[in-house]
Amino acid sequence: YVDVIYWRQMEVTEGWLAITFTPKEIDSRFGGAFASGYVDGGVSCGWSGRDPWKAWGSAADVDAGQISTALGYESFSMDGHAQLFFDVDGKEAGLRGALKLNSLSRGTIQIRSMDHVLDRIRKNTEGVKRELMQAFVQGFRNYAYKNYALEVNYLRPNATLAFRAEGDQGSRKLDLNWHGRDKER
Repeated sequence: YVDVIYWRQMEVTEGWLAITFTPKEIDSRFGGAFASGYVDGGVSCGWSGRDPWKAWGSAADVDAGQISTALGYESFSMDGHAQLFFDVDGKEAGLRGALKLNSLSRGTIQIRSMDHVLDRIRKNTEGVKRELMQAFVQGFRNYAYKNYALEVNYLRPNATLAFRAEGDQGSRKLDLNWHGRDKER
């Protein structure tokens, strides 16, 4: 047990870590209060590099604004409360992972890095085309949401991402499918 762990401008309070060693594996669990919510998870693995391993965790009712402010990214920020779940496992070169992030309250997502895209639109387009493109990009730059859900799945070498959000400015939907190259090809 530990009273507090500091990293950047964030802290985990009432943190704990439990590790169990057996002849077959190492198993660990952790948890603590974080960003007005709670985080927990674990890691388990065998003793050799060829044994399978697994890492998982969750964050319940965390304040995304606290995290965003502490990380200090100038190009991206968000606020509101959220929950997160992840699960990753592998064996040798095999890797599989899943991540789910859901809002628990209203909030705002700001992608300030879209400003350079808006500058290029202003300089290189005109008329209706400029207005439509600016409206489209502006809709991703500053989006007040009622709720959102993000789901990412990875099974080496392929990945999918699905993002759904609802807000007073309308809905946002984004689907990405990445098809990586197999080593056998």
